[in-house]
Amino acid sequence: MIYLGGDHILEAPQTGENIRYGALSEFPGQTATVYRITES
Repeated sequence: MIYLGGDHILEAPQTGENIRYGALSEFPGQTATVYRITES
């Protein structure tokens, strides 16, 4: 999963599966940790 900001994520579960886009609330129980990557 990739957190896009604004409470939205992009998920590509496995090779060949459809990419899913939606709000964090649409993926209950699937988000364990979210990291914010910033430039130093």
